[in-house]
Amino acid sequence: MSGIPSHSLHSAPDVTRSLLEGLVARSPVPGNRSTCMPRWRMRRLSSSPTWPCEKRSTKHGTFDRKTRAALLLTVAATDECAYTVALNTMIARHAGWSESETVALRRGRVEDPQSAALVNVTRQCAANRGHVDDATWHAALDAGWTDAKLAEAWALIGLAQFVDSFVNYAQTDIDPQFHD
Repeated sequence: MSGIPSHSLHSAPDVTRSLLEGLVARSPVPGNRSTCMPRWRMRRLSSSPTWPCEKRSTKHGTFDRKTRAALLLTVAATDECAYTVALNTMIARHAGWSESETVALRRGRVEDPQSAALVNVTRQCAANRGHVDDATWHAALDAGWTDAKLAEAWALIGLAQFVDSFVNYAQTDIDPQFHD
């Protein structure tokens, strides 16, 4: 049971309501979009006026949808956050990853060498509070990732870990639609 207040789309604070409306519009969950948003975003995280950083990451980020989904799923699996693993598995599937590829992402095993290099940086960063060994960092550069892309990955990792921490803090149950 969470101690964080629950809000509906209509009762959310003014500062976060437009962001919630945008998330509802982009929701990968089929059905009535006003009722299908992931619970932690709609009801709990909307209590925080600092939440708009998620919108900036989505709006200004340069990773394609599939790469972004891979990074978020990698962080969720590394953080062992059941809710965001379930959510990001669904998002990754909608972004083009197959079921077997999402399992591989959760285990840190990706076949494409360029994607694997970024997943390895992401996993190490998430597991080691930002520390990535030189060999892993240079492997990512050798695979074609730039310092700018790796910096963007760090920002996305940090945001994902913020969310994972909040989801765990709020003791959020996995939404039923994630079990499909």
